[in-house]
Order: sequence, then C-alpha cells, then structure tokens
Amino acid sequence: MHIVMLTRVLPHHSIGGMQAIAWDLARAFVRNGNKVTVLTTEVAGRNSSFIEDGVHVVALRKTSWYRYGARWWRESGLTFSRDLAVDCDALLSVSAGGFGLLRFRKEFPKIAFVMQSHGTSLGEVRSKWKTRSSKALLSSLRNLAWLGKDLCSYGRFDAVVAVGDVVAEELHAKPIS
Repeated sequence: MHIVMLTRVLPHHSIGGMQAIAWDLARAFVRNGNKVTVLTTEVAGRNSSFIEDGVHVVALRKTSWYRYGARWWRESGLTFSRDLAVDCDALLSVSAGGFGLLRFRKEFPKIAFVMQSHGTSLGEVRSKWKTRSSKALLSSLRNLAWLGKDLCSYGRFDAVVAVGDVVAEELHAKPIS
C-alpha cells in the first residue's frame, strides 16, 4: 500500500507533538511494509527529495512550515495530482495539511482520504480564551476564521481520526459533530 501523508511540519523543521506523531506514524507504516511519501514544506539544509528511515520525503521549495499559504495549497495539489496520486492508495492529511487536495476526490475515487486531527479550530479558540491573554485573544481570531474551513472539510474525508480522547470529544461536540 502506498500512503501519501501531507503535513507542513516534521521534526526536521522543529520540535513538537504534531511533528513527532506524524513522523513516528510514517516510520511505523514503513515498518509494516507500506510505501510512504510525506509531502511537506521546505526543509532547511536538505534536498527537496530525500529518504530517511525508509520514508520518502518530498519538501516543496519556498513553502514555509510556520503556516499554510497560497504556495502550499497550489504546490501540494499539483505535486499530488501530477506525481503521487498515480499509485496512491491512501492520503493522510495531518491536521489541515491535505485540505487543499479534497478537490481531487472525484478524480481519484479509489484513494481513501483520511484526516488525522490534532485539535479543532474551536478547541483552539476555547483554549486561548481561557488564558485571558490579549495576545492569545487576538490570535484566536485566526482560529475563528479557520472554523468555517474545518466545518466544510471534515465531512469530505472518508475518516477523521483523533490523536486522543480530548480531540475526539471536540470532534463529536457541536457545531463540529
């Protein structure tokens, strides 16, 4: 089975929980005999294509791991549809990494589209409002803007998998449920 994972950030970019989970999962898929291609943002000091621990990493040039941008959405879609979809069996969107590829569902009906959820925009808003920090409150506006994208995208995946119980509760609560 060929699994294509989309994530804007890996341990190659920075240290964090989402990065570690994505990379550990990719390596586990390889250990279980699967072909894995991770489509990600540019990795400083690395070629745009490299293999590590059996995982093929395709890093899109001039894309930033700090946040999604127009270049990520355009280039990830082009790279997937042109180069990776041919022998892909499952697409795994790490967080919102694969939202831009949902437009290809009809073109590739045999590919399973799965999302790995690390949290929801609404959960982020609630968390930031609890801090009562003015910086957190302001940054929650970006999360509110993403809520509409989340609501429009989750139902278009074949499956949405939560990384833990708290995230599963967020996904089953209104208005996301």
